[in-house]
Amino acid sequence: MKKQENAKHRVARFIAFLISILSCFATLSGCEKNDAITLRVLVEESTYETIGFHSQLNRWIAEFEAEHEGITIVLEQLPQDSESRNPMLQQIRSELMSGNGPDILILPNALSDQDALNPKKPLFNDVAQAMRNGLFSDLSDFYDQDDSLGTADLQEAVMDAGVVDGHRYVLPLRYDLPVVYVDKTAFSQTGLDAGIFESSVIGYMDAVTEMENSSYASNFRMHWIRFQFFFNFFPKLIDYDTGKVSLQKEDVSAFLRSYQDYWVRLLPALKSSALSQRPFYKYYCADGAYWTDTGNFLFIGSLQQGMETVTIARTKGIELDMYPIRATDGSVIADVTWYGAVSSGCKNKELAYEFLRAFLTEDFQWEKNLEDIYGIWQPAAYGWPVRAKGSVSALAKVIEKRTRLSFSANNREVNLEGIGDQEMPILGIHIDQARFSIPLEREFANALSALYDRHTQQATNIDIDQMAQDWLDKLQLHIDEG
Repeated sequence: MKKQENAKHRVARFIAFLISILSCFATLSGCEKNDAITLRVLVEESTYETIGFHSQLNRWIAEFEAEHEGITIVLEQLPQDSESRNPMLQQIRSELMSGNGPDILILPNALSDQDALNPKKPLFNDVAQAMRNGLFSDLSDFYDQDDSLGTADLQEAVMDAGVVDGHRYVLPLRYDLPVVYVDKTAFSQTGLDAGIFESSVIGYMDAVTEMENSSYASNFRMHWIRFQFFFNFFPKLIDYDTGKVSLQKEDVSAFLRSYQDYWVRLLPALKSSALSQRPFYKYYCADGAYWTDTGNFLFIGSLQQGMETVTIARTKGIELDMYPIRATDGSVIADVTWYGAVSSGCKNKELAYEFLRAFLTEDFQWEKNLEDIYGIWQPAAYGWPVRAKGSVSALAKVIEKRTRLSFSANNREVNLEGIGDQEMPILGIHIDQARFSIPLEREFANALSALYDRHTQQATNIDIDQMAQDWLDKLQLHIDEG
């Protein structure tokens, strides 16, 4: 009897042992699944201009890993020097094409001031093509069902730049466009017609060409316009569905002729003018001249410079008007300057989206989570946040703090009390489309200087129609090379 009972006990213990083993395996399997999840995040290497972004990024990585036990974020950075950068670019492109590579990409799509003279090769020559080449995951389901993100407050036309055939492959994070800031009172005293700002870029340049007053004309120089904007002046550029250039030769020729006449008019005006255009805190707060201090009645720059321009203007009691520089058909075209995407080979798309979406929240967009960094007064990343609604008052607080940190107490302060979106009406302008700039665009901008001679201040003897055709050919080659 005892033997039977012992046998039963042994069987029971064995069964219990088996159950515990199976439970253990189940637990280990779950842990192994979590332990195996590693998300690779690719960004540009930190520079002076992106310290703020990297500060935000590193804090978020630590928070994300703390909130998700067993998940590791591996940060990979594209080096700045070409010798190290080019092999890494080639390697990552190969990985992405084979369905591997980094899971999350958070990259600029605009040249920084630091890179303007020596641009680095980007990972993608054309983000719009990369979307169509199957390199990114479709995030539509995650984004469309993300009720807590508040997508209605994001700049819709800019966000649509990441959508192809109803599929959302890229999340734009920041954007920019060329803007004219006008001192209303000073401009009204010139007697000039404000309709010049409502016209197309050709209408704008032609009006300047016809101005008799050289001092007035010198105000209208597009000195601070970034090279990445120069294809924005053409409403139709590339038809990615057909793989053909949609820009017409006659449209390019018309722009080139107008641009040539415009600069031939401006060159002697600029030579005889001592006007300075500096809208930045680093000049103003160090007792330097603001653009209105030197006789200017307008400043041409970008949306990126809007906060500095507005806050100093209101401190000086200057009321501003703001206008976009429009394309040849009168439309407004913006640039995506920073973006995020999840690679098509990512095996944990939901987690990757969860990590990436944070960069569209107020904390990141309005830099609420950015630590105080002495001496850094510029934004965390280049461009204006796509979470534009409500951004002015929030960013003003950040700027006030930075200004106090970056400049001595003896220097000028700025008046930010009560500032809000109403002082940046340009944020409410209708944007017809947004694009991803391509390296060829900056090459085109550089080539425009061949239209005039700075020394003789005359037009050069160049075949404009042939120049236009050459650029159409270059655009087609860009498309063909994929």
